[in-house]
Amino acid sequence: MYVSLKHGMEKNNETTKRHKIGTIGETADGRRFRYAFSSAAIIPGTLVMQLAITHAGHDTDMVIPTAVATGSTSFTVTNNGAAWAEDALADGYFYINDNAGEGQLYVIKSNAAAGTTAALVLTLEEDDGIDIALTTASQVGLRTNPYLDCETWDADDIDGIPLGWAVAAIGDNEYFWCQTHGPVAVLYDADDNGVLGSVVIASPSVDGAVRGYDLASGATIAQDVVGRAMIGSIDAEYCLIFATIE
Repeated sequence: MYVSLKHGMEKNNETTKRHKIGTIGETADGRRFRYAFSSAAIIPGTLVMQLAITHAGHDTDMVIPTAVATGSTSFTVTNNGAAWAEDALADGYFYINDNAGEGQLYVIKSNAAAGTTAALVLTLEEDDGIDIALTTASQVGLRTNPYLDCETWDADDIDGIPLGWAVAAIGDNEYFWCQTHGPVAVLYDADDNGVLGSVVIASPSVDGAVRGYDLASGATIAQDVVGRAMIGSIDAEYCLIFATIE
């Protein structure tokens, strides 16, 4: 799904869900956004990241108790971790990590509530049925949509991939547009080494911030590249970059 955003709509945030999580939005000047949901308040211009995996047992090696035929869009897996609330996995991902069907990924439309070690019923999008039949030897993993319950980039406790930037003040548990591409004002840390045109990376020391990276230095980039500097940066201030997360 794609949404055309009039200028200013990218700053909207609310508690009512209007689109599927992860929906792409784009303004006329080419800035790109993803429809996201916050797990805490977020300051404008700060980098946000994916929520941590709820339970290690969810991400791989879950069991298929009954073989699943090609074309199936509803089936059961054995929950191998913490309980799931109804539709907590909606817009998220189901993938096969080993044996029959491995390498396949599907979008989850909905899920039934399931306790720890209980049967977890998943329903896929109607046009995305199982492509390769699954057997009881198949091993699978689950991951919620990366833009669900996102949080401020925590330099000391990185839970997931950098997603983009809030461009307005976001409250806890609010839907908002997270910018992933194009010009955006972002917070630099106090050791930014920012050079016009050079690579910008997620800060390894300041929450929600980025840091310039001098390509001429030859040093290894230890953090994720998130854009390029559009102006010379100023320590601990907000400066313009061209976001390249996607």
